[in-house]
Parts: sequence; structure tokens; C-alpha cells
Amino acid sequence: MIRFKLILALILLAQVMHGQTLGSNEANVNQSGDKHLHIVEQKGFSNSAFISAEGERHRANVSQSGSENDVELKQSGNSTEVVNNQADIVQEGNENVVKANQRLRNNKITLSQSGEGNNADVYQYGNGPAENNELTLNQNGSGNTATVRQTRYNQSAFIEQVGSYNTIETRQQYANNEINAYQNGLALEAEIKQNGDANKSYLNQAGSSHSVLLDQVGDYNEANVLQIGGTNNSTGVSQAGVGNTADVWQFCGQDNSAIIMQMGDMHKATVIQSGSGNMANIKQSN
Repeated sequence: MIRFKLILALILLAQVMHGQTLGSNEANVNQSGDKHLHIVEQKGFSNSAFISAEGERHRANVSQSGSENDVELKQSGNSTEVVNNQADIVQEGNENVVKANQRLRNNKITLSQSGEGNNADVYQYGNGPAENNELTLNQNGSGNTATVRQTRYNQSAFIEQVGSYNTIETRQQYANNEINAYQNGLALEAEIKQNGDANKSYLNQAGSSHSVLLDQVGDYNEANVLQIGGTNNSTGVSQAGVGNTADVWQFCGQDNSAIIMQMGDMHKATVIQSGSGNMANIKQSN
């Protein structure tokens, strides 16, 4: 009887150390190096968290509530390249999935998912002087999906989705690029690609079934897209060069289309659409 009580006490103690309640929760942490901090709190059923850290001064704080949530995080590097990586992940609801990978130094991830069926895949990787990648992502609703790729140094991405079945995919490469995206509505889609230095993309979508494609190659390009209300409006912006600026505003209405192609340097284009069935096609080159 004494042995049985001792075993039961040890089981409860192990669960308290990870902040888990009774159920099929699982937490697996693999550490190498020094000054790591990992806090995992899981509630509900069939939650799982895997954290692997290598290097120094890593930080991870994971909290899951609901059922069948899953988090996998890897922070790695060496003493000469990695300092102060950290990740804060909070999931509430059903079947949320997060996969994050950070390397080299000064990377940050703050991710919060609420609802059911949300999915986020974050990859931050640096090479050589790579440092200071930072991501803040907030998804609220159901069925939201976000995929982010950042490489090199000083990248920054802010993504917030509110609603249902929204999708965002971003890619950043090289230095000092910035993405700020906000979606609130139903079945919104956005894809943003940046390759070069100091490119900026700003996106605000509200309504339903809108789509945006932004492709920036070069340096100091800026794209601003605002889609408010209405349904089935689409925007495509392609910039290749230096110092180009593109602004697209679509207000209410439906089935509006705007395409801007800029090749060369220092071009400026603005499209403002309201109503339904409007089409704009702008090509600039030098």
C-alpha cells in the first residue's frame, strides 16, 4: 500500500512539473548548452509539445488548452552565432498546430492561436551576420493557416488573422525586409514574397474571398494594399528594381481586379477602386 501511494505521488509530481492535467498530454524537452528556460503547461486531452534547444540563453514558454493541440519548436546554434532566442506560444481550442524553427542569434517568436483547426509554420534562419529576426502572429477563428519563411538578418513580420479559413504565406530573404499583414473576414488569401534589402509590404483585408499576391525583388520597394468590404476582389503587385511604390485601395464592391507591374527604379503607381467589375492594369519600366 505504501509503495502504491509512493508511485501515485511520483506520477502526480511529474505532471505538475510540466503543468499537465490528467489525459494523454506529452511534453518532451531536449537541452544542450546553458541558461535554457522552458515552461510547458498543457490542459485537456492529447496535447503534445516537443522542444529542442542547443546553444545558450534560449527561452520557450508554451501553454496549450483544449484537445489535440501540437507544438514543435527547435532553437539551435553555437556560442559564436546564437544569443537570446525566445518563443512564446499560446494555443486554445481544438486541433491547433504550430511548427517553429529558429537558428542563429536574437530571433523572437510570439504566436497565439485561438479557435479550432488553426495552423502556423514559422521558419527563421540566419547565415553569417544574420540576427534580429522577429515574428508576431495572432490567429483568431477557425481553419486559419499561416506559413512564414525568414532568412538573413533584421527581418520582421507581423501577421494577424481574425475570422475563418484565412490563408497567409510569406517569404523573406536577405536584409531589413518588413511585412505587416492583417486579415479579418472569410476565405481571404495572401501571398507575399520579398527578395532583397529594405522592402516593405503592408496588407489589410476585410470582407470575403479576397486575394493578394505581392512579389518584391530588389531594394527599398514598398507595396500597400487595402481591401475593405465586398467580395472576390483581387490584387497583384510585382516590383523589380529599387525604390518603387505601389498603392492599391479596393473599397466594397465585388469582382474588382488590380495589377501593377514595376520594372526599374523609382516608379510610383496608385489604384483606387470602388463598385463592381472594375479592372486596372499598370505596367511601368525604365
